[in-house]
Amino acid sequence: MERGEGRGEGRGEGRGEGRGKGRGGGEVGRGEEASHSQAISLLARCLHSCYGPAGGRKLLVTRPGCTMVVGSARAFLPELQIEHPAGILAREACHTQEQECGDGTNGVLQLASAMMAEAETLLRRGIPWETWHHVDAANPDELSTTVCEDTGATLPTSSSPSGNWACTLPKDGEPEAVEVLGFTGGTLEDTSIFKGAILQMEPLGTRMRVTDAQLALYVCPFGERRTRVAGTTLIEHAIEMEKLRAGIERVEEERVEALRCAGVTVLAVAGAVSELALHFCNRAEILVVKLERRSHARQLALASGAQALTTDRLSEHEELGQCHQVYPSEIGGLPVMAFESCTGPRKGLITVVVRGSTPELVNYAVESVKAALQLFKRLREDPRMVAGAGAVDIQLGIDLEKEGQKFPFLEKQGFLAFARALECLPHALADNWGLDVASVLRDLRARHRMGETNVGVEENGTNPTKALDSFMVKKKALELATDVAVTLIGCGQVVVAKKSGGPMFKKDNPNWDLESDFVD
Repeated sequence: MERGEGRGEGRGEGRGEGRGKGRGGGEVGRGEEASHSQAISLLARCLHSCYGPAGGRKLLVTRPGCTMVVGSARAFLPELQIEHPAGILAREACHTQEQECGDGTNGVLQLASAMMAEAETLLRRGIPWETWHHVDAANPDELSTTVCEDTGATLPTSSSPSGNWACTLPKDGEPEAVEVLGFTGGTLEDTSIFKGAILQMEPLGTRMRVTDAQLALYVCPFGERRTRVAGTTLIEHAIEMEKLRAGIERVEEERVEALRCAGVTVLAVAGAVSELALHFCNRAEILVVKLERRSHARQLALASGAQALTTDRLSEHEELGQCHQVYPSEIGGLPVMAFESCTGPRKGLITVVVRGSTPELVNYAVESVKAALQLFKRLREDPRMVAGAGAVDIQLGIDLEKEGQKFPFLEKQGFLAFARALECLPHALADNWGLDVASVLRDLRARHRMGETNVGVEENGTNPTKALDSFMVKKKALELATDVAVTLIGCGQVVVAKKSGGPMFKKDNPNWDLESDFVD
């Protein structure tokens, strides 16, 4: 704690005297705002080249020595060991964007960096913080809705095939019922979709394939692994031991026979299966699989419609699941079990099998598919779309400039700074496309002021774009980036309260307090 006290005293005495008291003069905390801006700017520069469709990927080597191919902030930021509190706050904002929207994580970081840079410029010009920080009070929902409505008038109409595809969103389907698996071997073009569940395992018994299967699902041990008797049993002769053993075998045989009579042909157990129960299942020609993870039980329940039983009682008919086929297969040299769902109106599980040449490429593709599924889920909640390719950012900046004209000079500077910060996204797009950034931004402003609100940054320059962005994603990204900037601008000092010594490295299992997915 001596380190924390020493830093706090040194900053309070060495910096506070020359800056005066209070924030009214716009001087206190200027060095800290610059430190915050530099920390976020460093993160934003790392991911600047990854923004947009022309963004590249990075080869990231983590501390344990693992190599990853990343092209998005959602995969890049969690692997960094960030010490500066401003960088940690920006990373948490990106994580929130990923969890809630599935897209726009890099945009949050770029916007927050640009807003902090503009705020630092205003402070250096001597504009008091209190006079312009309330630009955050402007209603982004109203402004964004205006942009959304104006842009919608210029998008392709329903007579255009692209308009039908872009403006019509399916209402059925559950993103939670989609599982994404990655296997090395082949190329991305070999990626396929399987209706059902694919689990990496092998059957325990002798039966390997079942057609028109009736599946019983247990999330508990099946069968007695050891002899259990009520009270103390006195055994004096070997015959008594044989009778006791025969009684146990008879109980297991009756349990398995009851399953066979109920029509069960596949037994899935998320737990231990006794050798005696497995023996009688082989005699009854019941396919037995042991689930290693609890998530496997959830996938089977979705794929077959079976109800998971917590005790090894007899399954009722309505608790059984149905599969068209259950068979072993091999993907990328790994043994798997395929549970093909029955065709019909009942919704089941869809498994996306992603193939690739290297593990890094497969992991990158899997994360991209998961992000797309999360975005689709949000689009079902709010299907409104806005023009992409930086068009909505430029238009929103123009609207903010018009809004700022209603305020006095000092207050207007906050709106103008916000509008300039929004140009960082079209700037990144043009830079990654290899275009002249200055001329592209100048052309964008001119054409948007003439009413061409769907003009964005394309590969060959500024043209009307058919690219669309989710309104909810854009709105959430603006809110999070603004929250980060306003929060850090209001922080005048960083006090580190921790034990002296080197940085604390990430532990092997940061989620040690959560229940493991593996089944004992």
